[in-house]
Amino acid sequence: MNQKNSSLSIAALVLGIISLVMLVSCCFTFLCFVPAIAGIVCALLARSNTEQWEGMAIGGFVCSLISLVAFLVMLCFLLFFSYDYTKEYRPDFFPNDFFQEQEDGGSSGDGDAF
Repeated sequence: MNQKNSSLSIAALVLGIISLVMLVSCCFTFLCFVPAIAGIVCALLARSNTEQWEGMAIGGFVCSLISLVAFLVMLCFLLFFSYDYTKEYRPDFFPNDFFQEQEDGGSSGDGDAF
């Protein structure tokens, strides 16, 4: 094994671990795909220069892949659950005169509702 493959394998493992740490952190969750993709690329480059996978390259590839898949699943859930379905299925949820009725009736005393 030459020095270049070893360096790429170490870089893949480090980037995979960084992407997993970023995935579970609250602040950097949506940036974890950057080191995950870089870790996958480094692992594949380390693999392309040799006949077989090296241990650290496998670890980096697996960590990066887990992080990337988890990120995509979280992104799909976020996009699915952030859509407002009430407009599509219940357009008459608030009738047009709903807020007008609240202002006209029900005022007691000085006219201030609050």
